[in-house]
Amino acid sequence: MSKLLGEGLSGKVGVKFTQQVRRKQSIPDGEITQEPFSIFIETKRGNNFDEGQLLRHLENLKQKQGTKVLIALANYEQDEPNDPAFSNVKKIAEADNILFLPKLPKNEGMRLPLDRG
Repeated sequence: MSKLLGEGLSGKVGVKFTQQVRRKQSIPDGEITQEPFSIFIETKRGNNFDEGQLLRHLENLKQKQGTKVLIALANYEQDEPNDPAFSNVKKIAEADNILFLPKLPKNEGMRLPLDRG
């Protein structure tokens, strides 16, 4: 790629998928990045999320450029996840201009609103 684009752009092209990479304050289960967006993914086998862990993910996302998304994936039995941690995390995410998704929208798959300002 560097031969085609030069050394300056070669590292900026393409989607990067990582798992369990230690960040400054947390270790997201998954991360998808490509300039200008970053998506952190936290997964649970049940539906018991730790608010502190989600808030640390938000702190790490604040350091990223462009659109930032935190997705919380779990085995939800109900249509609307109501984990107690989610209401506070959502407020803080909105204040920091981070999209928090406690579940993926139905019938939309992984289509995310990446055009947020």
